[in-house]
Amino acid sequence: MKHTWVGALLAGVISVFTLCGAAAVPAAQIGSLQIPHVDQAPPIDGTLASPVWKQGATVTLSYNLRDHAAAPETTTAYVVTDGAFIYVGFDAREKLPPRALQHTNDVGQDTDDEVQIDLWPNGTSGFRYAFFATPIGTHYQFSSENNAYAPTWWSAGKIVDGGYTVTMKIPLNVMHGTGGSGWRVQFARMEPATNDDVVWSYGPAQQNHNDVVYSGSLSGLPQLAALRAKPRIGLYGLAAAASSSAGGTTSRSGVDFSVPIFQGTSFFATIHPDF
Repeated sequence: MKHTWVGALLAGVISVFTLCGAAAVPAAQIGSLQIPHVDQAPPIDGTLASPVWKQGATVTLSYNLRDHAAAPETTTAYVVTDGAFIYVGFDAREKLPPRALQHTNDVGQDTDDEVQIDLWPNGTSGFRYAFFATPIGTHYQFSSENNAYAPTWWSAGKIVDGGYTVTMKIPLNVMHGTGGSGWRVQFARMEPATNDDVVWSYGPAQQNHNDVVYSGSLSGLPQLAALRAKPRIGLYGLAAAASSSAGGTTSRSGVDFSVPIFQGTSFFATIHPDF
């Protein structure tokens, strides 16, 4: 009986410690973010020195998908908008020297340390847009709407004592969707040397940072419809001078145009393309 009582006591103590350890990381934390509007854009210089960043919404990437536990290192993101762009700043603390070997955009994705923002303008049923940058600002992008997605956007990064900082400037008009109250967002950080995959918004069954089910809600951005491309028409002409035997002097003209139909789709056409 004595051994049974001692065994039960030890089992109870172990259970208490197990529960306390588990409580350090909640079972799920689905984020919610309101982006502040700023009149002055922060510089994209790879630092967070500008006071504009202090006006931003702040999120902490606290969950490591590699082992479903608390993140081993601190990562903080700051986000603001001026109505035309989203500005994102990352402060990533790191014990190891950051890996930053790639110097050409769109080359060598996922081989260096990276920070990332994922955006879903139409919520769980819409396109995904992802923007990545390394500790020195080399960047990559992806969209589920188009495998050749390559908009113009800006990033910069700096390696500092104890980690690195990254700043991004992302145009809103390079994304398609209603952009209403259904925005979703995720912030992530990857460290190849340790295989750490750290996120802001998470759940216990989550397997990767690109899963919209575990992304957080996002508000404070304008309607994307107001930023849609406007109808465009282009006129062009061509003249040629030649002898009568070669066909003589001629002139030709043509037109190409683009008309948006609905979000993410436009009608393109060319009249008389071959002269």
